[in-house]
Amino acid sequence: MKRIFITALLIGSIAIPAHLQQDVAISTIQASNATDREARITWQTIIPATSWVDYGLSKDYTDHKGIDNRDVTHTVQLSNLAPNYEYHYRVRSVDAIGNMMYSTDNSFKTSLGALDTTPPAQINDLKVVASDFKSVTLEWTAVGDDGVNGIASRYDLRKATSPIFLRASTWAAQEVVNSTPHPLLAGTKQRMVITPLQASETFYFAIRAVDESNNVTEPSNIVQVTTEPLSYGMFPISQVRLLNVSSTGALIQWSTGNSATTELLLGKTTDYEMPIATDHRRINEHTMVLGGLDSGTEYHMKVQAMDANGNTATTNDITFQTL
Repeated sequence: MKRIFITALLIGSIAIPAHLQQDVAISTIQASNATDREARITWQTIIPATSWVDYGLSKDYTDHKGIDNRDVTHTVQLSNLAPNYEYHYRVRSVDAIGNMMYSTDNSFKTSLGALDTTPPAQINDLKVVASDFKSVTLEWTAVGDDGVNGIASRYDLRKATSPIFLRASTWAAQEVVNSTPHPLLAGTKQRMVITPLQASETFYFAIRAVDESNNVTEPSNIVQVTTEPLSYGMFPISQVRLLNVSSTGALIQWSTGNSATTELLLGKTTDYEMPIATDHRRINEHTMVLGGLDSGTEYHMKVQAMDANGNTATTNDITFQTL
C-alpha cells in the first residue's frame, strides 16, 4: 500500500494542510477608496495577527506601513501617494508565535484627481560631475510633480551651443537629449551620462521637469562643459561610472582606449590627499572599490593611466557624495 503524508498546521482544533496554509491564513484582500493620494487596504486572517502592507511603484515594495496590534480583521490606510500611478502591494501578518503569513502581489491605481495646474519645482542644482573626450555626466536633484511633492512624470533635457538658446522662449528649437532617466522621489540625486559628444567642443545643458498633466517647470540653471581634446601620444579614458555609492564607499568603473595600468587619486579637495589606489594590470576595463569613506561627504577623484609605450591619460576632476 502506498502511503501519502500531508504535513499540517494545527490551529485550535482545525488541521490545515501545509499547501493551503497561506490561502486560508490570509483572505479577502481588497484595495478600496483609492483617490489621487490615498488608498485603503483590507484583508482577513483566521487567527489574530499584525497588519502590514509592503507597497511601491514596482514589486520591489520600497515603502511599508502597518501596525503591530493583532486582530483577524485588518485595515491599513496608505497616504502620500502619487496621482495616476499603478502601485504594487502585498499584505503580511505575523501571529503571536512569530509565524509570518503574506499574500502574493496585488495592484491598484490612484486617480488623476482634480485638474492639476501646479508644475514641478524648478531644478536649480544641475552640475557637471565628470567629462572626457566624448561624454559628460550630469547630476541634479529630483523635484516633485507638484512643486517638491511626489514624483514628476519625465525630464526634458536640452543641449545647445550657446546659453542664450536655453531660455523658455527658444527651448523648443534646441536639441533634445534622449534616454533621460525616469524621475525619482523628490529630493533624490540623479545622474545621466550623455554620449557620444565631439572632442574639444563646448556644450551647454539645461533641464526641465514635466508632470503627468504636462505642467512644465522653468528651465534649470545652465551648465557648460568643454570635452577633452584627443592629441598624439594620448589615449582616452571614458565611461567613468560611480556605482553602489553608500555612506562608506563606492564602486568605480572606467574604460581606457589602450590596455593600461591605472591610478585613482582621491580626496576631499582637489589636492587628492588620500592614499593613491593603483592597478598594475594592463587592461581596458577597470574597477576599483572604495571603502572607509565618511558619510555625507563630497569627494574629488581623478583617474590616471599609462599604456605599455608610456603614453598617458588623465581625466578631469570628478566629484561624488556619499550617502
